[in-house]
Amino acid sequence: MSGKTAATTSLGYMRKRFIDQVKESLNVPKSCGNSALALCSSKLSQSQIDQAKILSKRISHKLSENSDSSLVQMTPQEVEDDVFVSLCARNYNQVWTIAQKVQQDPMNSRFRSPSLYLLLLESISARGDRSQVTLALNLYSELLSQSSLSEDTVKVATLQLFKCFESCQDFTQLIPLRILYENTIVTVLPYFEYEALFLGAHLHVFLNTGQYNQALALMHQSFESFPDHEDQLILLQKLPLLKLFDTMCNFKDCNSLEYWLSLVLDKNTSSIPYAWWSQFLSLATSQNHYGLVKLIYTHVIMAGHDKDLAIEDVITNNVISNIEAQSTMLATLSDHTLQAILHTLASHGDVESTLSLIEWHYIHKEMRGERALTKDLCIDIIRSYCFNNDFSATPIEGEHDSSVEKVLDVLESFLSRSKEDFHYTDISDAFSHKINTLNVFDQNVFEAARHETATVEFINQLEEPEQEARKSKNENIYESPQGNVFMNQKIMQQVIISHLTYMKDRHMSEKCIRLYTECILNHINKYQNASGVINAMSAMKKFNCTCYCWFTPSVFDILFKSISNSAAARLTGYTLLSFMKQTARPVSKSNVENLIFSSLRGPQFNPLLEFYIHEYLSTFNQKPSVHVTQRIQNFSSLNDNGKRLLEFLKDHTVEFVRENWEAYGFNSAFPQNNLHLTDDTNEHYHQIDVRDSRQLAFILDMKD
Repeated sequence: MSGKTAATTSLGYMRKRFIDQVKESLNVPKSCGNSALALCSSKLSQSQIDQAKILSKRISHKLSENSDSSLVQMTPQEVEDDVFVSLCARNYNQVWTIAQKVQQDPMNSRFRSPSLYLLLLESISARGDRSQVTLALNLYSELLSQSSLSEDTVKVATLQLFKCFESCQDFTQLIPLRILYENTIVTVLPYFEYEALFLGAHLHVFLNTGQYNQALALMHQSFESFPDHEDQLILLQKLPLLKLFDTMCNFKDCNSLEYWLSLVLDKNTSSIPYAWWSQFLSLATSQNHYGLVKLIYTHVIMAGHDKDLAIEDVITNNVISNIEAQSTMLATLSDHTLQAILHTLASHGDVESTLSLIEWHYIHKEMRGERALTKDLCIDIIRSYCFNNDFSATPIEGEHDSSVEKVLDVLESFLSRSKEDFHYTDISDAFSHKINTLNVFDQNVFEAARHETATVEFINQLEEPEQEARKSKNENIYESPQGNVFMNQKIMQQVIISHLTYMKDRHMSEKCIRLYTECILNHINKYQNASGVINAMSAMKKFNCTCYCWFTPSVFDILFKSISNSAAARLTGYTLLSFMKQTARPVSKSNVENLIFSSLRGPQFNPLLEFYIHEYLSTFNQKPSVHVTQRIQNFSSLNDNGKRLLEFLKDHTVEFVRENWEAYGFNSAFPQNNLHLTDDTNEHYHQIDVRDSRQLAFILDMKD
């Protein structure tokens, strides 16, 4: 036996032994041909792949020795074995080298077995080369043109063909696929799972080419066309759901993700790995998407777990530990993730879920000494009540919205038991939302709405005009359908007095009343000016003549801020400053800065600016910040005196400025007679300012 023959024999033996080992490891009968192995190359162990690579090199050496006639002495089985080994070695180029030799062989028809076609199709699908989709379509057509094909062979070939479209980026290839499917595949394989794979090929191409909306439309169309439960189960199994979900995450399309995940959960299909659920949860919490967070928390994290646990089970029976051991996602939830879930539930007013989460993950664990009900958790509970919209959308005359009272009950409960101090900024945004969505019947709004409805009905009776595009409603903006109900000052005072009465009747603590006072005044300051804040304080004065005891430093900070934003609060600002000095209350830099800003309003420069700058220098013995001087410089009505004032501050030290203030002609006294102009508009503002100033002095019980 020659050396070459011996080497070939040795290669043939090793190749046969390898293939038999693969069949044995994958439970494929040894009597089966390579057609049964076509889908097995992707299931090999790493050691089997390494072994195939060694054999593949020997095959490559054999092919290079006899490049012209290497197939002459080979049987079809040996060619298939070489292709299979090369495929297992991930040596796809060598697969196509052998295929080209088959094509060039004068008697190539003897090699064109169904098994060889299946191996070549598997090579295309495994390689993921999108440029070879056309070749895959041609190979599939050639295979089906052969006679006496078994149904199993057609099934394997069809699966491989559809798999080739997973990386396809040429949507024009869908045209020959559709022709092939409608003329051939649907005839030889009249099963719904292959129609689902056909639809899946379209989804792959749409997603690969960035046609996300078309992919979503196809998904909806597919499920609408096949409403049967069994058909939809097949669709969920065969369509590339994870690929679609990944694209949804990239687009941050939480609404679509929630819809399709709920469908998956509804059909009881558990094909989504834990890591994917973690990715979905991370997206949902980052986008503060209530529906998706609630879906994952309820149906995935807490699926099958009893939320109502007995205390003795929690303390003595290690029930929580046992449940966490059964749920990978539940056991690995970090405090940060829990806080993110809690924030989303609370910020959307889901009181029940918020309390349930806190009870399960915190109160039960507090009993075991693991966690405590912290201030942050208390705030989340309060926020959930603030964002809870459980009242009718349309206010009805005589109907009372008690949602704020519920918030006050919860607030009082925590304040009475907690050792930590609560600041109004902890809940101010949530409280403002509650006030913005408060349902209060306003006769003026009711009449306006009725007039609008009557007008619309009249227009609808006329000839219908051409429909124009309208701006869609922004669901992220939460507000009452009536608008800002507190703009009606009468309603605002009635609501505040009703809340104060509620707290008084239930003997709530002054701590709670003060926190309410800060929140309500801060809310009014956000949407109105100093007049609105003072009117609210006036309502408190009507309810309790000694209400100034509720006015914390934060209340005065809010009042100073409101004055800075008002065009009619020059005298009011001075009145507030005088009160602070009379009562020896501390005045912060921010307070005086707000007074400076209040002087920068109106069509002309006002000497009040000089007075407040002098006040700042005298009180804090330093110059105003760059931010303040920049605001002054940007004042559109700044005159020569103002510019000279800025130069004076810039060129000299604080001590020099204070000592020579009046010598340089700057005003250090309150300019009582120069607060307003004589035109009608400013006269109107001045009258409002005088009214508010007197009202504020009365509220604060100021001495003359």
